[in-house]
Amino acid sequence: MGTRWVLAALVAIAWGIAAAQPPAIFQEGVRNAAGRIPPSLPGGAIARGARFTIEGVRFAGLPGQVRIRVAGAEARVLRVEPRTVEALMPADAPLGEAAFTVSRGGETSRPFSLRVVSAAFGIYSRNGRGWGPGQIGQVDASGRRRPNSPEAAARPGQTIVLRGTGLGGMRPRILVGGQPAPVAWVKPAAGEAGIEEVAVRLPERAAEGCWVPVAALAGGYASNTVTVAIRRGGGPCIPPADWPQPLAPGRKTAGLLFLARAFLHAEFTPGVPSAAINDEGAAVFLEAEPGEDLLLPIHLAPPSGTCTAYTGLYESAGGFTSTLLGMLLENVRGRGLDAGASIALNGARAARTLPAARRTQGFYGALLGSETPGGRARPLFLDPGSYQATAPGGPGVGPFRVSLNMPRPFSWTNEDRLETIDRARGFTVEWQGLAPTAPLGILAVNVDPRTTAMAACFCVAAPGSRGFHVPPAMLANLPAAAPPAGLPLSMLFVGSLGSAQPMQARGLDQGAAETLVIRGREARFR
Repeated sequence: MGTRWVLAALVAIAWGIAAAQPPAIFQEGVRNAAGRIPPSLPGGAIARGARFTIEGVRFAGLPGQVRIRVAGAEARVLRVEPRTVEALMPADAPLGEAAFTVSRGGETSRPFSLRVVSAAFGIYSRNGRGWGPGQIGQVDASGRRRPNSPEAAARPGQTIVLRGTGLGGMRPRILVGGQPAPVAWVKPAAGEAGIEEVAVRLPERAAEGCWVPVAALAGGYASNTVTVAIRRGGGPCIPPADWPQPLAPGRKTAGLLFLARAFLHAEFTPGVPSAAINDEGAAVFLEAEPGEDLLLPIHLAPPSGTCTAYTGLYESAGGFTSTLLGMLLENVRGRGLDAGASIALNGARAARTLPAARRTQGFYGALLGSETPGGRARPLFLDPGSYQATAPGGPGVGPFRVSLNMPRPFSWTNEDRLETIDRARGFTVEWQGLAPTAPLGILAVNVDPRTTAMAACFCVAAPGSRGFHVPPAMLANLPAAAPPAGLPLSMLFVGSLGSAQPMQARGLDQGAAETLVIRGREARFR
């Protein structure tokens, strides 16, 4: 009995110490509840009257027990969880940089600095993460509002309704696939404090696709980008050809395999420009968790001739030399499936393997070859030609074999003229030597080294074209920060996909294998 009392006393003391510690706000932890743009990025300001969330620790309590103050003004707390608080920015919060604190039980967090503005709109996404399909309703001929989805696309000319927060009474400018879309009306959402609805008429010449980008400009700030499904005549949208597709409704498991040759120009050593060629391979096999999906940013290719944008935090330790693994690992929420100890790759003249990741089941990857001046070279592997990927299978995924074709590299003809990019003017990429039917993607990305906040813009050029202009609106949230010494985080990539091949195996509802040729260079965004 004495031991029990001692243990109980120790638990009570530990609980008391934890309870006495003040709440703490994570770095980049205060965001518009809909847009989710990190606060250090241009569009990460919080508007008066907007809903916002705070992420941190030791928030547990009732809304009446947790208080939030912004430069002396008190915010209305809407929801409290141990690591998240949702609140409403006071309508009288002072504009400009403001000190922000969270209090609970007499303990107050350290001040968090953020910008309060008149308007900075965020658009709600269906996944709650600020990207992907938006919370969008489409109005039919009878005036009834129905959810927009890839299975029930909107028609050009049809009215859609966006949900968001942070307009501050302003009328936003809406872009659908880069085209201005007329705003019919703006009004508060019934019974939902701080949430606004915006009715937009889709342009008659709107781009068609499953993931047409939708963004807003308000108060001089660019919102996050969500997507809307559009098809003339309505019905199911038409996904892009030769592109990885998300799981179809009712399916739960998927596999994706990539082989890529990347030509990179960057200063991996300060003051020493270098050119490297990396051959990489990566694969992932996943099962959707209950209530979740396997929708990844790589699935959301915008229609040809348009661009989309993303924001978030950069958490990889490998830099951009591990482009494939970083792309596959980001935003993955499924359960990994074991497909065996490794995947064998065989070409006409050599063989390689993709070993399973040691700590993350379902992920496979390796640097297959490399040529770097002054570094340790490994013979390149992915020359143009045919390759076979073979897996022995495991408990989660059965054996499979898939053939792929590595295309010939294309030429990026104006690469040398894109060392510095003015975000307010956009930039143009030009190329030659691409197959007429091959899609070409353009990725601009930058990371703020002080905060790890990152933003990216991804565009798809029309097949057969030789140039593409990336518009300023899609670059608005890229930070203008210089990368830290020795780690290039400010990059511009141009890449071409080969033909997608189906990958079939026991345990997989859906699978695909792709080849890529990527050209990348360090670029300074100003």
